[in-house]
Amino acid sequence: MSFFSRDSILLGAIRPYPRRRREYPELLARPAHGHRSVIRLRTPAETRRWPAGTTGRGPSG
Repeated sequence: MSFFSRDSILLGAIRPYPRRRREYPELLARPAHGHRSVIRLRTPAETRRWPAGTTGRGPSG
């Protein structure tokens, strides 16, 4: 099976991305997800800075 055939698992994961990208903010704003923290890293620089700003501890302390 080719990576980019119609039955490709890789293509099946990539194809819905634009739609899901629009849906995630709405889904995560629902009360059922209020306990979750969302971190949006939009640039490589943000990605490099992010670990330095974390404590390394989970929600329980």
